[in-house]
Amino acid sequence: KQWYQRRVAITAGGSKEDLTSSNRFDMLNKKPSLVPGRTSSAPAPRKMMDRDRERSSAIAHAQAIGRGKAGGKRTPSQSPVRSSPEKVDLLSDEEIKKKTKSILMEYFDIEEIEEACVCIKEEMQLVKKHHVFIQESIDIVMEAKPKCLRLLGELFPALFEEDPPLMTADGLLTGFQPGFEVAQDLAIDVPAIYANFGKLLGPTFAKGHLTFKVIKGALGPLKESDKAGLVMCEIIKSALDVLD
Repeated sequence: KQWYQRRVAITAGGSKEDLTSSNRFDMLNKKPSLVPGRTSSAPAPRKMMDRDRERSSAIAHAQAIGRGKAGGKRTPSQSPVRSSPEKVDLLSDEEIKKKTKSILMEYFDIEEIEEACVCIKEEMQLVKKHHVFIQESIDIVMEAKPKCLRLLGELFPALFEEDPPLMTADGLLTGFQPGFEVAQDLAIDVPAIYANFGKLLGPTFAKGHLTFKVIKGALGPLKESDKAGLVMCEIIKSALDVLD
């Protein structure tokens, strides 16, 4: 049979249609339908709607992640990680005493009060143990040269003025209590002990870090020996020397 011979095709409605050579070329030019029964290449409306919904949902989800939220709440992976503060091991009383002696010996040698404050701040954790530092300091200078006594008296108020403060009124006077309690016995070997108490506390009183009331309460152990008034006078005398 010739290629141009007429053929019969069955259409979707069941009717017959002659297909000549021109008809055949017309059908070749038609694009295949994506949906049975359709001759258009346009996608089905339902599929387009589904695709648009999926696209919109994906965009919304991406925007939510960009804001650090998914569905209005942070996911575990998006939650900020907070580092726990490092635990600082507090020094024992003996360690504080050793460091106190080392720092003060250097301070008495170079007479740099700022350097002494830096060393105390960096090397010693005096939380709730200020009195240990004070007690050891008093033991070191009580029989030392007058220069050391003067330098220590100047260091005490400087510790109050650091940011944050490296000393408290309670910590300072608590550190003096053992000395006040045995002052009568120590006076045998150190007759100037009461004057020395005044020289150590006077500068801190002059700078306003101690009040009369606080000092009066701390001098209780000296009342039995009638030396509380004497020490108070020495404190005031030393404070006046600082203010002049």
